[in-house]
Amino acid sequence: MESARSMQGIRIRGLTKRYPAGDGLVHFVRSALRQASGRLALRGVDLDLEPGRIYALVGPNGAGKTTLLKIMAGLVLPTEGRIELDGKPLSARSAAVRETVGYVVSDERSFQWRLSVAENLRFFATLEHVPDRDARVREVLEHVGLLDRAEAPFRTLSTGMRQRVALARGLIANPRILLMDEATRSLDPLAAEDLRVLLASLFPPDSPRTLVYSTHNLAEVEEFCTDLVVLREGRVVASRRVGAGTEGTALDAGCFTLRTRRPLAASLLDSLDGLTLLRARGNTVSVRVAAAASLDALVDAIHSNGLGLLELRIDPWIEDLLGTPGELAS
Repeated sequence: MESARSMQGIRIRGLTKRYPAGDGLVHFVRSALRQASGRLALRGVDLDLEPGRIYALVGPNGAGKTTLLKIMAGLVLPTEGRIELDGKPLSARSAAVRETVGYVVSDERSFQWRLSVAENLRFFATLEHVPDRDARVREVLEHVGLLDRAEAPFRTLSTGMRQRVALARGLIANPRILLMDEATRSLDPLAAEDLRVLLASLFPPDSPRTLVYSTHNLAEVEEFCTDLVVLREGRVVASRRVGAGTEGTALDAGCFTLRTRRPLAASLLDSLDGLTLLRARGNTVSVRVAAAASLDALVDAIHSNGLGLLELRIDPWIEDLLGTPGELAS
């Protein structure tokens, strides 16, 4: 396979998607007259995605994350715009999409529960026209750490293992681009961490592959993603490098929700600079932070006091996080 340096990557320009307002004669007439109607999910999205990088796609519900991923996967046709791979058009109807793009969702329902893991993957390998199916199934199971469970019925697997099988399915055709839609949403913290470690090993910096990963979990963005793309109301409002060694991120200031094993004491929050408590309910608090260092100090305090951090995520219901397109893109 080519090296990452010899590839141009993915170029998305003017991607727009308007879902129809309804069915029947009215929709037909409006379409014939080219009258705009229906929900606008994407509004002129422009993105450049490089090989060897892991992109976190974040934003509130309804921002257009899933629509963007489905268009890239060839499952939904855009209303306007184009996607290019290495300078060549990537059409939803072309075989190149099947050969180039893998798609993984958090609530995968297409597996046959009575079949073994290997039997399920062989079925999908057949659909993808994968040569030497048995060898490829064995290879991807080894990649995701499930080779010893190859003959186990799918129904006997834990939620974390099922998500690994879904990842194996996404990798079965050896795609250049892997799209994952909130892959850790239904996983417990340990299983989610295991999956992130696995993904980081599968997508090293010198890889010719690209991972696009939608999430609401801030910890995932900071922990293993190399780039951040923020969507709001169908528009890209921020796109920049993140992670270790990066000076500043789009998440340097904003609002976040933390869930802990034991309740956070108000006195602990009061003792930290740069934090404003927005709300507290049980073991979950939402805070506004002035800088990334303030959030780091809070996380350190949670760990040092043995409170057990279970979740750290962008708080999608607070406008302060996403602001206006101009504010975030600056």
